[in-house]
Parts: sequence; structure tokens; C-alpha cells
Amino acid sequence: VRERLAGALRDQGDWPAALAETETAATLFGPTDQSLDLRVSGTSILWKLGRRAETVSSLVEVERLLQRNPNPLSSFDLTILKSEVAYEDSRLSDAAALARQALTLPGAAEEARPGASVLLSLVLIRGHREAEGLKTASPALDAFDRVHLTLEAAEARLSLAEALAEAGQVGPASAYA
Repeated sequence: VRERLAGALRDQGDWPAALAETETAATLFGPTDQSLDLRVSGTSILWKLGRRAETVSSLVEVERLLQRNPNPLSSFDLTILKSEVAYEDSRLSDAAALARQALTLPGAAEEARPGASVLLSLVLIRGHREAEGLKTASPALDAFDRVHLTLEAAEARLSLAEALAEAGQVGPASAYA
């Protein structure tokens, strides 16, 4: 119940309350395989709240738990989160390597893979490899549209537009905005 409440709060944008519910639910499960998804979600919320030191600590904790209790889906989600953190920190080579690693990991839901491709596309665009980035993004955007993930598709298009504009590619940016 707490896990669903945390998800609802996160989706409504009440990240502090979502974090509190996520942490409570994870504590109830203890350091088990069942708590991995909650812990990855909590780490993501910490990052979005700008709580960098806690995010880094949580990443280390989740990685330790994954070593003891391997879980392909949580490994994928954690790798994507680490790539996002590296991207935001302008560590583009790390972000690209992690996004590529995520794309090779088994166990991710098919609808989650396009997000990894978009992240890789953003890294390529910011690394001044715009044509390669757009080539990588196109099938990912098509996949979002195909499975009716409208919010994810819109977010991806806006992120691509922003990256293209920052790279001085105003014409292509306007096509995605």
C-alpha cells in the first residue's frame, strides 16, 4: 500500500511526501530484493530534490544490495539513474557508457529501453555529435509513440530540443519543441 501511495505522490509532484513513503516502505521490507525497486525510486527522488550527498550515499547502498540480491530490472533502473546523474554533472563519457550499458542489460521492460536511447541521444548531441544523436533518438521516440507513452515522448522531445538549441542547432531544435 505504501509503495502505491509513494508512486501516486511522486506522480502528483509531491516529491518530499513520496520520498517519505518510499523510505518507510523500503524500511518495512528491509534490505531485501523486494525493497530494491523502492530504493532505486527513492534514490531518483533524492536526485530530483537536489540532495546530492544523500543521492550518492543511496546509490552506493543500492549497488551493495544489488550485489547481494541481483535483480535485472533494478540493475537497469539504477544504471539509467547513474547515467542521468553523470549527464547532469556534465560527465558525458560516463553518461554515454552507462546508457550503452543499460541498453545491453536484460530484464528491462520494453517500454523502458527507449528512455535509455534518448539519454544516449542527449549525450551525443551535447558532445557535438548531433546527427548520431538524432539517429539514435528517432526509433526511441517512435517506440514511445507506438506504446502510447505520451508524457515520456513529450519529455524526450523537449529534452532533445533543449540539447539541440544548446548545441546551436536551432532549426532541428524547433522541430522537437
